Amino acid sequence: MSNLKYPESWPRPDAKQPTLLQSRITEEQKLSLYNRNISTRELASVLGCHETYLSGLFPGKVPLANRKELLATRKTYKLSVAREILLGKYTIAEAAELAFTSYNTMHRCLAKAKEAYPELVEGYAKIVKANRQETAQAARDVRSSYAKSAQ
Repeated sequence: MSNLKYPESWPRPDAKQPTLLQSRITEEQKLSLYNRNISTRELASVLGCHETYLSGLFPGKVPLANRKELLATRKTYKLSVAREILLGKYTIAEAAELAFTSYNTMHRCLAKAKEAYPELVEGYAKIVKANRQETAQAARDVRSSYAKSAQ
């Protein structure tokens, strides 16, 4: 976030009454509150007051960014990560961790990527089939090693 100056209408410290909330809050805390670096609830717990009192005394914060633009950018990013799954670069679990989403959400994004990039679906199917065969072979090897050790 930007480091904007808080409004001039916010109360100033009163040297005659140092126990007042407006005297106890520091300039850094005011800036953090205004720039949304700290929540009203967190600051209220630090200062030992109620959050509604704090928000009434220090109203207004930096406006939030346009939410629609942020969501559109995030959606595009998840789709690009899902495309990389189709290319075999990541597994669904790795991509979900990379995109900071759940496994199920990444699975839904993968379904959308399959619709958006139908030319990559065949290659992805081959990768999945090879991985399944590899896993099955590894399981057979483990079973046979257990059988040999039991004899």
